[in-house]
Amino acid sequence: MRNWEGQEAERRSVEQPLANRPTAEGDQATQTFFVLGDWGRQGEFNQTEVAEQMAAQARTYKPAFVVNTGDNFYPGGLFSVDDPNFDDSFRNVYDAPELQVPFHGVLGNHDYGDGQDPRIREECKVLTGADCGRDCCYSPLHQLDATLWKQDARWHMQRSKTLPLAGGMLDLFFYDTPPFVAEYRTHAWSEYPGGLASQSWAAGLRELESALAQSEAAWKVVIGHHPVRSNGMHGDTMELREHVEPLLEKYGVQLYLCGHDHLLEHIHKEGGLTHFIVSGGGSQTRSGFSSKLDSIFQYDASGFVAVSVSNTEITADFFGIESEQPLHTAHIPLHHLHALTSMRRGEAVDSM
Repeated sequence: MRNWEGQEAERRSVEQPLANRPTAEGDQATQTFFVLGDWGRQGEFNQTEVAEQMAAQARTYKPAFVVNTGDNFYPGGLFSVDDPNFDDSFRNVYDAPELQVPFHGVLGNHDYGDGQDPRIREECKVLTGADCGRDCCYSPLHQLDATLWKQDARWHMQRSKTLPLAGGMLDLFFYDTPPFVAEYRTHAWSEYPGGLASQSWAAGLRELESALAQSEAAWKVVIGHHPVRSNGMHGDTMELREHVEPLLEKYGVQLYLCGHDHLLEHIHKEGGLTHFIVSGGGSQTRSGFSSKLDSIFQYDASGFVAVSVSNTEITADFFGIESEQPLHTAHIPLHHLHALTSMRRGEAVDSM
């Protein structure tokens, strides 16, 4: 396990973070939520321990909801709306009273079927409906089905959506990243019902840009499974760097949240606009980082992130499972980022 904090990292207070704690002088948090990714392993590989830490911190932070960055059910999603993995990996793990809040999520590549034996797709092509067994009929459509919401009202899953919060001050933009990854379309699991073969990354990109263009929120946060920036095993998603990163800059997105790499990381390029947070430590993790490029904090063990949004600042506290104290706190000031955005758009900026 490695825990590295760059020289640019803010020094943390020795005090415990409090719910609605001051995030800037005289300012209080107006929206708090947790960020969790890459988790669904039937409580194993530290999934239960992460859930217990979330519950413990929720007593203090009192999150309004959880942002789920995808890869919800390993190894390859759900085979039906009655798949017991929904209970074994979700309902029975995040069962603490403090975690009875909405889980707003996106799909990861494993939710589309990645990780299944490629022979399964060929064997299951002729099977539908009641003929489907435990090894057949995997599909992302099961996670999108309203039946799961009826089973557990916390479950909120769509391919993409905009979630306006805090009286219009904050917009969360959820979008579907697996269709962007060209390599996935070479696999048999891309042909599952509702799978990648039927999805258009270009349409998803247009939908995301339209939502960003219409937003008047001071804070804009984009959520997808795959990272734009990461120094983990998977690293940057080049398709997202090409197509999505320019939109983050163009529309003044201050924060991008993702998973996919099984670790915690905070990336921010000096002078840049967007902060990138990888929260993929919901269960099994991978050791090591490929580099420290633009990285402020790296942690290659299980954990999650607690995000608090105020009128002037976003703070993100990174938690592992071995301590009740945050490992790192990211500070994102609103006025600084608005100034950068205005300058890049050629607008006059009043002195601050």
